[in-house]
Amino acid sequence: MRNRPIKLSVRVNQTEYQYLTLQADSSGLSKEAFIRKRIMGESIKARPPQELPELLRLLKSTSDNINQIARATNARHFVRSEELEEIYSRLDDIWSKVKEL
Repeated sequence: MRNRPIKLSVRVNQTEYQYLTLQADSSGLSKEAFIRKRIMGESIKARPPQELPELLRLLKSTSDNINQIARATNARHFVRSEELEEIYSRLDDIWSKVKEL
């Protein structure tokens, strides 16, 4: 037996269909799943961009590097200009990746 035995047909115009397709595609759901979730009152978020894992990896490596620099700085009680330049460079890399999204 089917989970959803009731079939529902709805007529829409071209604009409504295009909007539904756009919304479903941006959420990563099929049109049917999108409609079911909306009927049940669920809020639907857009699918995260494909570049997100790479950005998170870059952010993690940068934060690890900054942490290492902070420990070394605390041990010797001063910051080298090269270390600050490296931090700024890595942060610039992250911002440029974020802006690409």
